[in-house]
Amino acid sequence: EWQSAGKAFERAAEVESLGGEPDGGCRQLIQAAGCYKRVQPEQAIALLERACGLLVRQGRFSSAAAHEKEIGELWEGLGDLKQAIKAFEGAAERYAGEDSAVTAQTLWLKVAALACDTGDLERAVEIWERTARDSAGDAIRRYSVRDHLLRAGLARLCLGDLVGAKRALEEQYLAWDPSLLGTREGKLLLDLTDCMLEADAELFKQRVAEFERVAGLDEVKTRLLARCLRAIGE
Repeated sequence: EWQSAGKAFERAAEVESLGGEPDGGCRQLIQAAGCYKRVQPEQAIALLERACGLLVRQGRFSSAAAHEKEIGELWEGLGDLKQAIKAFEGAAERYAGEDSAVTAQTLWLKVAALACDTGDLERAVEIWERTARDSAGDAIRRYSVRDHLLRAGLARLCLGDLVGAKRALEEQYLAWDPSLLGTREGKLLLDLTDCMLEADAELFKQRVAEFERVAGLDEVKTRLLARCLRAIGE
């Protein structure tokens, strides 16, 4: 039984720690958490938090980041998105400190998506725009810039500052990706901004359908677009 196994690993962790073996105790805590997360995820989180503390004291920051990410996934599974965001942010910061920029970026994008789900669109915009700016000069990551900017622009439209959204597109976004307005993403963002300024819901839906037929839409963009469309009718 998973709970019994978890308790056994917890006892082993206590023995290791009392014996002056913090490394062994940390491993046992992680093993215990692996058992508990199947039946008692809150207890798994508590043990992983203890393990992260030990790993940080040992200077093993990448390992601590990996388990902080695991904590975020457990909180997300429990539906506590604010706690999930906190854990993912901590993991992202640790990975960034260990020069694991790509892994850190993946986690920041996860935070942005969850921030949307909690209604914190300003935070999502901040992360997407920062990611776009930081990726613009990177030979590999620059190809994703227009996607980050599309999400950020849609979130700005959701916030209702249409003039500010258009200004951001024409000034900031073009500075980071001068070719943006010649791309599907840039054209869509400009078209949808104009649709919202004109309160034209039908043209908005038409432009979205045209884009989706060619490029597709992920879950985050779909939710943002639905929110924009609702705002036109309000």
